[in-house]
Amino acid sequence: MSWMEKIFQDKKVALAILVSLSLVVYLNSLNGAFVSDDIAAILRNPEIANPWKYLFSGNLPSFTLSINYLIGQFNPFIYHLTNLFFHIGVVVLVYFFLWQITSQEISFLAAVIFAVHPIHTEAISWISGRPYALGAVFLLASLWFYIASQKKEKLNYYHYFASLACFFAAQFAEIKSVAFLLIIGLYEFTFGKLSQNWRKIVPYFVIALLFLAYLFQPFQTRVATENPEYAGGVTLFKPWEQIPIALSSYLELFVWPMNLTLYHEDLSFSTANYLVRLVITVILLCSLIYFYRKEKLLFFGFSFFILSLIPTMLPIHIAWIVAERYVYLGSMGLCLVAAWILVKSLKKYPQALLIVVGILVALLSARTIIRNQDWRTRETLWVATAKVSPTSPKAWNNMGDIYAGKEEFQLAIMAFQRAIELRPNYVDAHHNTGVTYLQMKEFDKAIEWFEKAIAIYALPQSYHDMGVAYFYKGEIDKAEENFKKVLEFDPNSSMAYNSLGLLYFKQGKVEEARQAWQTALQLAPYNEGIKRNLILLEQSLQASPSASPQ
Repeated sequence: MSWMEKIFQDKKVALAILVSLSLVVYLNSLNGAFVSDDIAAILRNPEIANPWKYLFSGNLPSFTLSINYLIGQFNPFIYHLTNLFFHIGVVVLVYFFLWQITSQEISFLAAVIFAVHPIHTEAISWISGRPYALGAVFLLASLWFYIASQKKEKLNYYHYFASLACFFAAQFAEIKSVAFLLIIGLYEFTFGKLSQNWRKIVPYFVIALLFLAYLFQPFQTRVATENPEYAGGVTLFKPWEQIPIALSSYLELFVWPMNLTLYHEDLSFSTANYLVRLVITVILLCSLIYFYRKEKLLFFGFSFFILSLIPTMLPIHIAWIVAERYVYLGSMGLCLVAAWILVKSLKKYPQALLIVVGILVALLSARTIIRNQDWRTRETLWVATAKVSPTSPKAWNNMGDIYAGKEEFQLAIMAFQRAIELRPNYVDAHHNTGVTYLQMKEFDKAIEWFEKAIAIYALPQSYHDMGVAYFYKGEIDKAEENFKKVLEFDPNSSMAYNSLGLLYFKQGKVEEARQAWQTALQLAPYNEGIKRNLILLEQSLQASPSASPQ
């Protein structure tokens, strides 16, 4: 019995180490602020205090965010802590699942690498990355229950139905979970008897099929959103370029996790670079045949990695070609391969294995802790993103937001202009330039840029903010016209009704203002700003000199 078997034959010791490592490497993520998509999903979400809406609509990640709000309001600590708990749950499930198919040494080392690897920071340190960890919890639990249900000659229906329930719940946690059906098939193909057990997979297939039908409309919406007409319409990827770039990039980030960034936008490579990536991909795919015959554990690890990414590698543009959060679950397969290599290479030299593993864990942990700092604030995130992805229009657009928030308006304008240089029809950057001039009280320039944005694509927000610019210019009729234009796009825009209420109030049209704000409150019943405006309106009617709706 090796030293590792002697030390970790007690599950409690192994679990204590795994949990401790997870806590240590993500401890500094707990003081992070709300960044990127967190702002809209939490801070600006009028429904954040209504968990039942998300529960009944089947949106489990938003349901958990709403529960976080009820516990800690807008304190980001509780949101980050929840993400960390989910990650710990995944780490534990990785350990228990792998123990079903390999040795305790390999399963433990794979779970250790998974716990500390920096490629996971996007899914854990970013609150909005939660669906990937939450989905992984349900999917790994589903796989573990599935294996447990077949431990004896007779099928254990309690475990089997628990597996189906977890698979079902996973669909509501992360929509790409529908492809996990392939993982169940992979397990049977590799370690089980697919020809005999295929009937057990049929219910998973039915669930997946039902969810594919359920996702058809959201899929169409996603396609339209990600492929607007002003940007040229639907974009189709070339699989012979997309797949090698994606797989090789994930392998590169796993082996050398230095260039971590939220926006992997610049994926244009030289011919030589692309050929290298193509060769790596071909070798990887061809090696699966060899590994299936000679070492099924490696076959399973690499196949798990590849199959988990299939929903993100569709030829139509609905997702990024590369995004670190996409590989959160699939990286378990790579962790398994890495652990196998370490154990098989150094098993005869336990002291050397201990040293190598210690150095590896220390380096990966240090990189994770450093990467967590990038997610600490909006400014640290976008500075780090622009540094690693200097040709990303989105990165420069967000840098402009940072400068504008610090009232460094000229730097903000320069950042937005850089984004427009990189993507001339970038409507968000045009709109944000207008917002910056609005903050600078240069209303004519603001209107000019809002009109440029609308010429590319008519965003309701551009009409609204142009209405604000006209309002401050004193051109009330044009302001009202633009606010009402918003309602043509979205009749349920509480923002437009709120602004109309303010406009009517300033004109002395008290009853019209009340009606507009009451409508806004009906549309957004949890919006404290609208509630406050109605209260202040009533106070103004009582001649309160300090009352002034905003």
